[in-house]
Amino acid sequence: MEKKISNVIKFPDRPKKTSVVTDEELDFWGDVYVAARVGDRTAVTFEEFMKSPHRHLASCGQEDAVSMLNIGFLPLLPKQEAVIHALHRRWDSQERKYHQAGNVKGGVFVGGLAPNR
Repeated sequence: MEKKISNVIKFPDRPKKTSVVTDEELDFWGDVYVAARVGDRTAVTFEEFMKSPHRHLASCGQEDAVSMLNIGFLPLLPKQEAVIHALHRRWDSQERKYHQAGNVKGGVFVGGLAPNR
């Protein structure tokens, strides 16, 4: 049975030496850790993950995991992430070419061939 995260909560990173983690926080971040497959993608233990969850999510390409879970979707799979990153690299490259060719002035396309987006 799949467990859906129903609360739209974003807990900040904070040092765990002086703070107490509530059961709700532990459950929330446990669900995120498992759904984003952080342990499978990195050598990060759940205990280490809890020290800085957003940093660890970013380190394995899962920056949007909390947002995705909050709207009812699972985080992206590794192949989906690879496609997204490839598309962003291509778009950035095309944008640089249009700027260098003088086809973009002040963020507005002004002539020539339109970008394929």
